[in-house]
Amino acid sequence: MLKLVWSLAGVLGLRRYLEDYFLNKLSETFGSQEPLSTSFADAYTPPAEGIKDIPAQGTDSGILAELRRTGVVSIPPGIYDFPVEGFCLRAGAYSPNKGDGYLAAPLKGSRAAVISAVLSGSSKHPEVSQQAVQTLLWAVESGVRYTALKGDARIAADAILSKEHKNNLGQSFWDAVPAALQNLITDEALKRLPSDMNNLLVTYRTLKTRIESGSTYSELERLAVLFNAPVSVGGSVAAGTWSAIPGGYYARVFPSGYTSARFQVYVPPNASPVNFSFGDFIMVPADTSRQRLGFRPAPDDADHLSWSDGPDIEIVFKEGERLSNPDVIEALKKLAEILGADKVEVTSGDRTRAEQERLINDKKTTTSYEKTPHGEHQGYIAADAKFYKDGKQINPDTVADMAGGLSDIGGIGYYKDFTHIDLRKRLEGDIPTTWGKGGNK
Repeated sequence: MLKLVWSLAGVLGLRRYLEDYFLNKLSETFGSQEPLSTSFADAYTPPAEGIKDIPAQGTDSGILAELRRTGVVSIPPGIYDFPVEGFCLRAGAYSPNKGDGYLAAPLKGSRAAVISAVLSGSSKHPEVSQQAVQTLLWAVESGVRYTALKGDARIAADAILSKEHKNNLGQSFWDAVPAALQNLITDEALKRLPSDMNNLLVTYRTLKTRIESGSTYSELERLAVLFNAPVSVGGSVAAGTWSAIPGGYYARVFPSGYTSARFQVYVPPNASPVNFSFGDFIMVPADTSRQRLGFRPAPDDADHLSWSDGPDIEIVFKEGERLSNPDVIEALKKLAEILGADKVEVTSGDRTRAEQERLINDKKTTTSYEKTPHGEHQGYIAADAKFYKDGKQINPDTVADMAGGLSDIGGIGYYKDFTHIDLRKRLEGDIPTTWGKGGNK
């Protein structure tokens, strides 16, 4: 019936009037019911006198184990490193670059309690993959109802969320527009809304539709996350700035893209232990073109890859490439440190289904994409990379030879212009598998 009315309105020249009426209702509803509204203006301020950059005590396995078991942990005085998995909390924004400044901020918005529950609850459910948790967060952010969740998002919701939080997803800001008309209001009509709201709602609507139709993670990511961000223009906060968190402790983050980061917590001397949970706050960028970020502890087998306080090493990516496995990123940094390199260029990162199928078609492998080794983290367990010192590339043979000294690296490919680094398990005599040596492929 509504579609018929809409068609008649077009014939009678009244569609613009109806569009404006529903756009106004949508604008009002979204303004009061935006799922996550936290902005940089909400950020906790840095400490007045700053914090001396003392070396971290490293990853405390007991603290991480408790955080994974309960989602909250009591942290005594000290400074600690946590290897963490990250989550995009602002669809349509850029993944962070090295050097982007972030501050902690409280969760605000109509779905703040649900998002907090996902972040703290996912800490207790490492069996739920990073991609499944991320898909659920995008579903919450874009206004998908619980009953419309499919696949990994539904699995994550059922594992993590309480009945109360699932019920909280029973309504959406989209309800301001009758369901039968939601797809009839065009993106062109949405452009009549303020630009920020228009861009966000167009992204949310497309993301919502794709999640409800069961699109793959890579399809959702291409929509929700922008890569190869321009140089940051948000210089009001330097990278690694501490935030003063209510409760008497401090936190800061060093992101490696949006899926992994080095996270530090500082509890001052003589202070009482503080209760810490990743559901208590998120990280917001000084440059508003970047992602808001949420976190959970990295899985158990990432503990040995706690971040180094050594040299400042830049990781850059060839256009179109990404590397979402934090273990591989850390292995590259360790190797760079041994080599004395100051820059690593990832020329090939996560292997996509299309790439694997192309290798099969070229008869270079018979392994299906589903059976390729992706390890415990999201992302392929290998990368092709070039290493640089003072602007000059380090000989790939030298890189490959040195890689054999790192126990994390189980496969090494010798190539003319780059080195292949693979985190497969070492099999014979704790010696890495190598190929191409002498042949310089």
